[in-house]
Amino acid sequence: MPDGFTIDLLKAVAREEGLNVKINLGTWSDARNKLKEGKIDGLTGMLYSKERDKKFDFSVPYLVVPYMVFIRNGAPFTSIKELKGKEIIVVKDVFVYDWATENRVTDSLIIVKEATDALKLLASGKHDCAVLPRLHGLDLLKDLKLNNIETFGPPILVKHLCFAVAEGNSNLLAELNEGLFAIHHSGEYDEIYLKWFSVHEQEKRMGRLTTYVLLMVGTIIIILLTFVFWNWSLKRKVAQKTEELCQNEARLNQIVEGIPIPTYVVDETRTVTHWNKACEILTGVASDTIIGTKKYCSSFYGNRPYATIDLLMDHVLTKRIQQYQNTTYRESTIVKGAFEAECYLKNIDVNGKWLYVTAALLKDQAGKVDGAIETWQDLTAYKQLEKQLIQSQKMEAIGTLAGGIAHDFNNILSAVIGYAELATMDIPKESSTHNHLKKILSAGLRAKKLVNQILTFSRQTEDNPQPVQLSVIVKETLEFMLPSLPPSIEVRQNIQSDGLVMADDTQIHQVVMNLCTNASHAMLDEGGTLSVGVSEVKLDRSQINTSVDLNSGRFIRLTVEDTGHGIPSEVRDKVFNPFFTTKKKGQGTGMGLSVIHGIVKRYGGQIDFDSQPDKGTVFRVHLPHFTGEPMFKDGET
Repeated sequence: MPDGFTIDLLKAVAREEGLNVKINLGTWSDARNKLKEGKIDGLTGMLYSKERDKKFDFSVPYLVVPYMVFIRNGAPFTSIKELKGKEIIVVKDVFVYDWATENRVTDSLIIVKEATDALKLLASGKHDCAVLPRLHGLDLLKDLKLNNIETFGPPILVKHLCFAVAEGNSNLLAELNEGLFAIHHSGEYDEIYLKWFSVHEQEKRMGRLTTYVLLMVGTIIIILLTFVFWNWSLKRKVAQKTEELCQNEARLNQIVEGIPIPTYVVDETRTVTHWNKACEILTGVASDTIIGTKKYCSSFYGNRPYATIDLLMDHVLTKRIQQYQNTTYRESTIVKGAFEAECYLKNIDVNGKWLYVTAALLKDQAGKVDGAIETWQDLTAYKQLEKQLIQSQKMEAIGTLAGGIAHDFNNILSAVIGYAELATMDIPKESSTHNHLKKILSAGLRAKKLVNQILTFSRQTEDNPQPVQLSVIVKETLEFMLPSLPPSIEVRQNIQSDGLVMADDTQIHQVVMNLCTNASHAMLDEGGTLSVGVSEVKLDRSQINTSVDLNSGRFIRLTVEDTGHGIPSEVRDKVFNPFFTTKKKGQGTGMGLSVIHGIVKRYGGQIDFDSQPDKGTVFRVHLPHFTGEPMFKDGET
């Protein structure tokens, strides 16, 4: 019967979303092929990678999977680097197999069908090591009763585990994401996680508990055998109770300190008694500076005098808590004796953080409140994913709208161009009307190219990439723009390379024209210098934007720099958004930079910029260098 962490997780999501699921077992290779062929709807767990994302669609991550190196006890390894050239055992067709093969970790890769085979081979003295998921490997060592194997060093690879569905199955993917969010919010995810992954900690705690029980039983026996008189027996019991209280206090300290999420505890006077390591990392406040004080509120909320924990300790009415929900928290839940809420704290970290707070009362045996505990969970990464999803949906909607409008406008332009061509055939060439029609025809053709840019942005038309010289297009563009620029703007060009790029010349012309036009607009009031350069550079991974799927290598760099007013810091994250513009009404539509961004990305390049107020802006476009014959050379059109 199918069982395990991912099985329980899928059942919980299905129950939350009302999905009727049927779970079948099979080999990894067979299941992945069936998903690719559309014979099944999804997989309960697949490690995310950019290559796999091209074939499948992934849910938000629900588990971090570290891959560890398993070695025989006492093996002479001191560094991960020593694994180069060793015999490494991996399981066929899983992610680490693909990773080790693609990165040529070693020339001596030992392939097995199952993880159990890998551990048995290693335990028998064959080969040097095995690379397996940490928790899975530890569980198998326990089941196989292998005592001569241990893990070595830090994780060699850390990946995110997600639900995987067939590419394009957006409805199922949305339901899975919603279900994951719901069970995270309800706490059911934590219950499933602890059920499957807390076994090693449970064993340690059970071992300690057994030791404590044996010590206590032995102590009682010694007391009964040694002390006969009731007075001595009573004193011993008092001492025993005192010792138990100390042990409980020490155990509580260990538990709070060991919790991986920020946690602190206050007593009935609201004095901080516990402040764990995770709290220190989140707030930057050391435990020895806050324990014994009442400064817990300022550590999280800054100058605000009232924290979430105070709502419970003051027995604030539900109506008052509701006011806090409306003004302070984005989402909150009121339960008996506890308060949970989602909020943004701007004084945590440099850029602030989204956090989920849970506050609960602590009571003695008589039910009297003698303190409270509060925990925090960092939601910032999830919020960023949520923001990216919303942005992606917005861009898709804008692309669809722009494509529909552009198609209709293209039909109108076709009629204008067609009738203009017919009219030029009927009117003598020496007539001024014939010249006017020629200008109408020329303007219509330019408009048609602009419409094609919108269609390309919405991915409803195909471009025609060919090898072109970027320097030629830059020279033609500057020659075209010079007559329209005011005398207060000086134009400088620095052509250092005649290298080729693979692109559509019309679209690259659009990139250069838009960047130069924006630069000239920034200098219309005060004047300045427009500098345009073309050079050949070599970029490594450290120089490439981490959000761009770009390989290192040789690139042709286009630089457009102005000495204008610069781009305000508060809008720099929006400059590539469609229809966003800081220009006055009638001076721009906000499509220029978004179209440029789409064109550069489509041809495998990247675009970035630097800007300082009143000191100008420089845009840099990097396009992969192409070796071959150019479509246009200097002197040709």
